[in-house]
Amino acid sequence: MYKRQKQAIASDPALRVLSHQISIQETPQGLKIQIMDTHKRPMFLLGSAAPNQMTRDLIRKITPILAKLGDPIKISGYTDATPYLEPGHSNWDLSVDRANATRQLMEQSGLPKPLISAVAGYADRHLLLPEHPRAAANRRVAILVLRPMPSNGVKTEGGTSP
Repeated sequence: MYKRQKQAIASDPALRVLSHQISIQETPQGLKIQIMDTHKRPMFLLGSAAPNQMTRDLIRKITPILAKLGDPIKISGYTDATPYLEPGHSNWDLSVDRANATRQLMEQSGLPKPLISAVAGYADRHLLLPEHPRAAANRRVAILVLRPMPSNGVKTEGGTSP
């Protein structure tokens, strides 16, 4: 269903350079794009919800492709298991703040506000690499383009209505 969008993102030369930090997959819920930290290349300033230039450029490039779909989008933020050290702030706060910063950047990049269906933070509760709880890849933002519901509201085994 999202083959053309996956190809458009994967074929962009600027995005190809970041291919080890981007995961694009179709899931039962829809098209899931994850942008992950690496050991030497974080997406956000350490302990901050401020995206770096690379992350801003990446979001600006993928947003028009996703906006054309017109499907609802859920944005989720995740942290690794390293405790957040700032008093009065936690990994929960950081994960929500990063997801929300991603939403703001997508809206500034042309995503219509009504397409945002949810912004959530999961802290370290859904680690990408549970066997390595402090791994950089656990720090990520997921953009899920939700599969449209069939017009009759009933999903069939294949995920679409008859």
